[in-house]
Amino acid sequence: MKKIILASLLLISANAYSQTTGEGLVINEFMASNDSTAMDPAGDFDDWIELFNMSDDTIDLSGFFLSDKEDNPSKFEIPDSLNITIAPQAYVIVWADEDGDKMQEGIHANFKLSGGGEAVVLSNPDTTIIDQVVYEEQVTDLSYARTPNGIGDFEISNPTFGVENDITSPSDDIIIEVSQVNIFPNPTDGQFELTISGPQQRTNQLSIFNVLGKRVGHYTGLPKRSTIDISNQRTGIYLLVVNDRYPRKIILK
Repeated sequence: MKKIILASLLLISANAYSQTTGEGLVINEFMASNDSTAMDPAGDFDDWIELFNMSDDTIDLSGFFLSDKEDNPSKFEIPDSLNITIAPQAYVIVWADEDGDKMQEGIHANFKLSGGGEAVVLSNPDTTIIDQVVYEEQVTDLSYARTPNGIGDFEISNPTFGVENDITSPSDDIIIEVSQVNIFPNPTDGQFELTISGPQQRTNQLSIFNVLGKRVGHYTGLPKRSTIDISNQRTGIYLLVVNDRYPRKIILK
């Protein structure tokens, strides 16, 4: 019995350690020149940073720091009031848009990223730097992402907002080029019609993200017109991304 209790205490201690130090938490992807890729809850195409939890424990992000300056790693502190946690093998989006004082949904940092190059720095509540990347000039609407996901070097990539980074770029003969995406009704009570205009090739894909960047729905093989049901989600703003590159905002009332 004593051995079982001791083992349990050691496990609890290990979990608490990873939760406070941020062990396994990494900067996984970011975009410093976002013109049309992903919208924040206010409908703006702002810079964004994706954090990924590689550990087996849920991490409370309260008190963790992000910065765009190597000499000022504690520039932005994730507020306790947001109560943001990141589950194992999950992602959280931080909007680098200087909108932290505007009471928007999600996490909004007090800095923007420079498309011409600078740094992204992640620190734990003890102000210990746990991950950082220094980058050069970026390409508009392409991200800088770890490949393989979570552990690889950073590479210019097609954005994979809130999901696993692709090891290879998507093939043009699989992804449909879209001329127009329509949603009706918007706002919606739960069900809406999604219409995708463009030459039909192999498959349409749809990913749905909440304001924290967590993917809450994924559909493949969609026809040009589909009925989508998100009535099982909480009311609020969601981001629809068609074929990994065509974002649309929808409001669930």
